[in-house]
Amino acid sequence: MLMKNRQNICKTIHLPAQSGSTTCLERMRRGYSREAYIDLVYRIKEILPNIAFTSDFISGFCGETEQEHDDTISLMKKIKYNFCFMYPYSMREKTKAFYHLKDDVAAEIKSRRYIEMVDTFRNTASELNKTKIGQTHLVLIDTVSKRSTSDLSGRNDQNNIVIFPRIELPNIDNQNKNEMPQIGEYVACKIVSSTSQSLKAQPLYKCSLKTFNNIHMSECTSLLGTIQSLNATSGIITTDISCLSYGGLDIIETLSDNYSTSFILLSRDSGSRNTANMHKTSVIFSLQSPGDFNCILSAAKDLRVARIDTMCSGTMLSLDFIENGANRLASLNDKIVYHSSYIVGNIHSCIRDYIDSWILSLDDVSKKTVMSIGIVGYGTFGQFISKRFKSFGHTLYCIDKDDMRQEAADCGCKFYSLYDTDDMIAFFANRLDVIVIAVAIVSFHDVLTMITSKNLLQNQLIVDVLSVKSHAKSTLLNILPQSVDILCTHPMFGPSSAKHSWQGKNFMFEKIRIRDEAVCDNYLNIFRDSGCQMIEITSELHDEYAAKTQFITHFICRVLARNGYEKTPIDTVTWTNLYNIVQNISNNSNDLFYGLYYYNRSNTEREMERIQISAGEIYKELMDKGTHI
Repeated sequence: MLMKNRQNICKTIHLPAQSGSTTCLERMRRGYSREAYIDLVYRIKEILPNIAFTSDFISGFCGETEQEHDDTISLMKKIKYNFCFMYPYSMREKTKAFYHLKDDVAAEIKSRRYIEMVDTFRNTASELNKTKIGQTHLVLIDTVSKRSTSDLSGRNDQNNIVIFPRIELPNIDNQNKNEMPQIGEYVACKIVSSTSQSLKAQPLYKCSLKTFNNIHMSECTSLLGTIQSLNATSGIITTDISCLSYGGLDIIETLSDNYSTSFILLSRDSGSRNTANMHKTSVIFSLQSPGDFNCILSAAKDLRVARIDTMCSGTMLSLDFIENGANRLASLNDKIVYHSSYIVGNIHSCIRDYIDSWILSLDDVSKKTVMSIGIVGYGTFGQFISKRFKSFGHTLYCIDKDDMRQEAADCGCKFYSLYDTDDMIAFFANRLDVIVIAVAIVSFHDVLTMITSKNLLQNQLIVDVLSVKSHAKSTLLNILPQSVDILCTHPMFGPSSAKHSWQGKNFMFEKIRIRDEAVCDNYLNIFRDSGCQMIEITSELHDEYAAKTQFITHFICRVLARNGYEKTPIDTVTWTNLYNIVQNISNNSNDLFYGLYYYNRSNTEREMERIQISAGEIYKELMDKGTHI
């Protein structure tokens, strides 16, 4: 609490982990587990949401296995450190390890794991620093930049290195007189770009620590308070799908490149339009007065609004609209202070699909029924669908055997622990309309049995997302009480294939037992309104098709992967495409492949037999042909 209440204490904590594996930590005699470490991080973040962490890691400690190394990599990705001290392990005398353990990890393996750790840190630090672009930070100058004497270097509240031009700036504490910043002084800077190691900024003004915090807190409180009250009454559409970012858009005209914003495309206009020639203008600005926000809303009614959002902890606003030119806001010149404006065009097809599937009107949104949706199993796919559910305005809850609190918070989802009885009771006490079972197929039966044994289900719609439907259908009918409705589904896409858009993606479903058609249709409308191709067939027919398509794809790709084929200097386009498919399929879990086979054996064994027969016939034809040449 001292760090939270004292503005002169940097919001950064050095929390050495050494390893992300509990078993390795035990050999190191660290006195804590991976789970305890993660729990401590989350408890700190609850008090200090903007805290930054640094850490120490060792690669190749005595007896370290590949799985233990992978656990370390996953911990680094999960926590996202600002800085790490990383070293390959070397035995030291007069230590417990020297007397009781053996330095048995080969030097080349230590080196490879060390490089992987460094790469992981740099990638996560780079992602973390990108989120700071557009924010205003107070920087304590500590030196002249090593690369250029025309730049100064300092540290922000999270101990990041911030580099900015050495120019005269107004001193707010000295009647705004222009002064040259000196080492040991504070400068407010706007972050404009980043790397994994540092931030680059545009200096704004000099001030004391106290003055900066007074300005910052005053602006945040007044502006965010105004926006929150207006959001409650005016029904502004907001969402957050930052994965689009710059991925599918080209900036064709830039008036200032010192700021960036995510590209989230929504509109009040649900009519026809020519998306092929669509442009979007982004304007980043601050208000002369927080009360002027009403004028922004009034002007926005005449625009095809893409998004209106806050930036920099509420001190700035960004307005995106599907028009060509910021001059449409000329009437607001006396109300706002422009910071940046750029026109975006050449919208790629994947983003255009996204726009087409997400154009909504406020009237349409108000007519949709908000549901409470619970997701059992919050792995990669559970997180993937929850983001879409959230963007439709539904209230989300999730429960998982692993600690997924941070992932749930990132998606706006309330997290509960599956193996905590009190948590499980609290999860089902949320009066859930829909419960989506998103666990692995090998865990499906056991998870359903555990849930029903607590007698917590009553009148909900239970939805599965398994890749094998007959097994899901029979399991749901045999285990679930008669009081619940059952909907079998198979969204035939995932985070990779539908990263930017669900438009045109196949969604199979079968209504097994539905009493409340309204809830069922409202759930299906999420996929229908997202542009999915809705396919209503029986679970049995689905499995017959799946054995000939999905399972065969996995089977053949794993055969090729087992043979270890690699790229060569003479690869054809066809081979390159096949190689990429093999690599993509091989990244799927063994549980998925096993489930596709085992729980659909009547179909999959028939298809494998057909492949064996065909392969034998082709081999025989080649041999017979060879004897005649």
